[in-house]
Amino acid sequence: MAASDATQVSVWLAPDGPADKPDRMFDPDRHVTALDFHPDGRLGVNGLYHIGVWDPETRQPVMTWERPTSTTRGPIRFDPAGRRVAYGHGKHVTVRPLDPAAGEPVVLAVRKGAIWAAWTADGETLLTAGDDGTARFWDPATGTELRGYDWGIGKLYAAALAPHGQTAAAGGSSGKVVVWDVD
Repeated sequence: MAASDATQVSVWLAPDGPADKPDRMFDPDRHVTALDFHPDGRLGVNGLYHIGVWDPETRQPVMTWERPTSTTRGPIRFDPAGRRVAYGHGKHVTVRPLDPAAGEPVVLAVRKGAIWAAWTADGETLLTAGDDGTARFWDPATGTELRGYDWGIGKLYAAALAPHGQTAAAGGSSGKVVVWDVD
């Protein structure tokens, strides 16, 4: 389990360990905005100035990238196979292969900021939700928007997909959550 505040990440390595004694790791710039675990247990950290993948046991970075300039810091999400990471910044989500030999990053451009992202179970599609009130499905390999839904509930701050991939949900500024059948 992991949690963060503005300056540090606390990681509880053993589920049966003492809850009051987490291991701590620090972002070099002291700004942590989002976390996600890679399927193998590495920890993705989206910070104010850097995006990184850390080893929770050694508390050392495995890889880092400079954050594109932005005042909006979105989520960080690994794809289900652990081959790519998607991270939000401003009006964009960057999908980056973890292996540099696997190709260049793909940037998804949306119309407004505060992006939230979720992968489908097969890792072939990415769902985003943003300030423009629209939830969109994307092809993360090409950056092509596949379809979008504007449910009329205001700015969207969160989106999720059910494990089976057939149900999606989004919620936001109006306090409403919409749940829909993807097909």
